[in-house]
This record gives sequence, structure tokens and C-alpha cells, in this order.
Amino acid sequence: MAHAATDQTLKALIDAIAPAREALVIDPDDTVTYDPPLKSIRAQGDGVVRLRPVDNAEAVDHPVLDGEYVPVRTTAILATGTTPGIGIIGYR
Repeated sequence: MAHAATDQTLKALIDAIAPAREALVIDPDDTVTYDPPLKSIRAQGDGVVRLRPVDNAEAVDHPVLDGEYVPVRTTAILATGTTPGIGIIGYR
């Protein structure tokens, strides 16, 4: 049984550092949380994305440029504070 715990720990570590396996079109929403969290986002437009990093209790406003890749593990992309109409792709 000790091997099962070790295998789970190893899988969790690999998942944390491995490239994303899923891409999602993100509609900013004040009530949606991502579990598992997003590993990163890509902006499709200039503006501000309000996001909540994994270890933050509060959301932060992140200025973005069109095409910018933001490598932050995120549990939420909020509508309030995010530039309306900006496209966001989430990776996890």
C-alpha cells in the first residue's frame, strides 16, 4: 500500500510541472472556480484580467496585451474587473 501513496504523490508532482493537457475558452465569471486550477492563460486582446492565483485569498488585476501568455496557476477568472470582450484561453 505504501507504493500507492508514493505513486499518487509522484503523479501529483508530474501534473504540477507538466505542460497543460487541456485548453478552455474562458468566459470570466464571478462565481466559477477551476478545479483543477488553470496552469496559465493567454489573452486575446489588450486590457485587464482579474484573476485569483492559487495561493491568494483575493483576486488581482493583471494588465495584459494581445497574445500575452500569463504563467500563473489560477482558480478563478472574474468578470468584475476584467476588460469586457477580451478573449481568454485557459490551460490546465
